[in-house]
Amino acid sequence: MKNAVKILQIAFTYIGTVVGAGFATGQEILQFFTRYGKLGILTILLATVLFIWLGTKMMLLASKIKAVSYEDLNRKLFGEKFGQALSLFTLIVLLGVNSVMLAGAGSVFNEHLGLNYQIGLWITLISTYLLLGRGIDGIMKLNSIVVPMMIILSLAIIINTAGSPGATRFLTLDTDTDIFSAWASPLMYTAFNLSMAQAVLVPIGSHTSDRRTIIWAVFLVAPASALCLWQAILLYPRICRELPSLKSRWAALPSSWGASSSSSISC
Repeated sequence: MKNAVKILQIAFTYIGTVVGAGFATGQEILQFFTRYGKLGILTILLATVLFIWLGTKMMLLASKIKAVSYEDLNRKLFGEKFGQALSLFTLIVLLGVNSVMLAGAGSVFNEHLGLNYQIGLWITLISTYLLLGRGIDGIMKLNSIVVPMMIILSLAIIINTAGSPGATRFLTLDTDTDIFSAWASPLMYTAFNLSMAQAVLVPIGSHTSDRRTIIWAVFLVAPASALCLWQAILLYPRICRELPSLKSRWAALPSSWGASSSSSISC
């Protein structure tokens, strides 16, 4: 029973880390999959297979070498010098990605709760700090609550959308983009998400000594991740909404941090 709980916690944390942020706005899924029409079905399957294979490899290797962080894993894979350079690059990208996530969190508080953007930003920052203070166990417990809700929401949306007019429109949609871009898209999607997920997946692998627990957890990720991505295909083109990007929310940060500008992604 205890092992089953551990498997579910790892699976939910994997899903929350890899799928969560892009799922929240819909834009990541739109740009990497939905825009390619019927090819999106096949590219989702490819991305799912890559997540299973590479995610398992990453956590098993982290468990084997007892990696404390993604820096240890990078040094093991790429050598001392190049591994350190890659870890520094990963840190910079993580800071940028987290800035965009904070921008989105501030927007949620402002648009849906009517709170000041800065208040929402600080609530998110303080909550994140308190959560990280509890270590990887705190992150896993939180994902064990949030991710099942996300999966239930995906199921509800799919059931509600499946019978609506135009629900199967994606089966006949073609794309103006070349075939190379369509098939490169799941590779880039997987590479980006797994490189960013190192910060969470490596400590999980390091703290999990049982190989079978890791393998079973990653295999549980496959249907849940495919479900969340499949929902985006079904919702085409209603998925389109503005993504609060780092540039578009820069003005809301303290003036000493940067200048005002705006940007959005449109369908």
